[in-house]
Amino acid sequence: ELVAQRSPIKIGMLSLGVVASEFHAIAAPDGHDAGHEFPPLEAADVADAMLYMLAVPRHVQIHDIVMRSIHQAR
Repeated sequence: ELVAQRSPIKIGMLSLGVVASEFHAIAAPDGHDAGHEFPPLEAADVADAMLYMLAVPRHVQIHDIVMRSIHQAR
């Protein structure tokens, strides 16, 4: 619909794997790391991807970025 209206609005999606966050402390108050035996994504990794989506030229549309740790199983 936005294309048909020639709208300058862009919509994109980040699909993330496991991200290091405070959520794990709340979800597993016993200190268990929810079984993560690999380094998760960091907030800076996610921020970098978002900034990339926002920094592309006006004529470029980034629809989806799927990212996870290289050690995370699918």
